[in-house]
Amino acid sequence: MKQEFVGLLAVLEKEGALCQELLSLLEQEQTILRSKNLNRLLESNKEKETCLLRLRMCDESREAIVNKLAKDLDITPESLKLYTLSQWCPDALSGSMKQCIDRLTGLLSKIQTLNAENSRIVSFSMDHVQMCISLLENMGFSEKTYQKTGQMKASEWQGRLINKEA
Repeated sequence: MKQEFVGLLAVLEKEGALCQELLSLLEQEQTILRSKNLNRLLESNKEKETCLLRLRMCDESREAIVNKLAKDLDITPESLKLYTLSQWCPDALSGSMKQCIDRLTGLLSKIQTLNAENSRIVSFSMDHVQMCISLLENMGFSEKTYQKTGQMKASEWQGRLINKEA
């Protein structure tokens, strides 16, 4: 069972390194979003997707190890959390395991915060684009003349400068 804990610690350390990389990519993304550079944003998204794929692979490895440990400890894998596992961890690895878990927890919190900030920037940009489209749609000629019946006759433009239909 000690071997599984050694493997788990190695996977958690790798996840920590990847989370640090993801945090750095999110910081770059925020700078790119503010600079409004589409090409750099597309490159950044590719890097982020690659990092997330590597994180998913680590996640699968961790799940496999946790499932094995849960079976050895006769506990359901769903009820087994990392802090719980750190209590079952051999003394020689316990300190490293807890330190790694604390580091991961801090990184994940920072990632969540930065991701929310980036999401707000994107939402603001989308709202701005939508407002500009709406403004352009309502611009144009709105000359109306009276018909012989006394009713208003709208011009052919009907207040539209652009048409969204493709």
